[in-house]
Amino acid sequence: MASGLKLFKKRAYRKAKYHLFITILLGLVFVGIKVMEYTAKLDIGLALGTNTFMNYYWLLTGFHLIHVITGLIILLVILWPIQKNPASIDVPDLEAGGAFWHMCDLIWLFLFPVIYLIF
Repeated sequence: MASGLKLFKKRAYRKAKYHLFITILLGLVFVGIKVMEYTAKLDIGLALGTNTFMNYYWLLTGFHLIHVITGLIILLVILWPIQKNPASIDVPDLEAGGAFWHMCDLIWLFLFPVIYLIF
């Protein structure tokens, strides 16, 4: 998203839209991976309430997933007007959307080692 914002500020709208689209696509891939992971865990009986670790796992990764989905919605809301009239977009709106998306990245940088390297 950050490189897309730089491109947008330079009025390279086509490249900025491409970067935003790729970001959304990769976010959707992440959501798909989480759904498959959750399904596999539920199939073997590792649900919320199984033990303390699984409680933390479900709550922390679920909280992150909700934020990723919210971030994807924000990015889609940003992408929609860019498709119609890129010059009408306010840069602070793009920056706020990008900041939210990168906040999700930052959370994942902490969650991944804590949850997945322990388990």
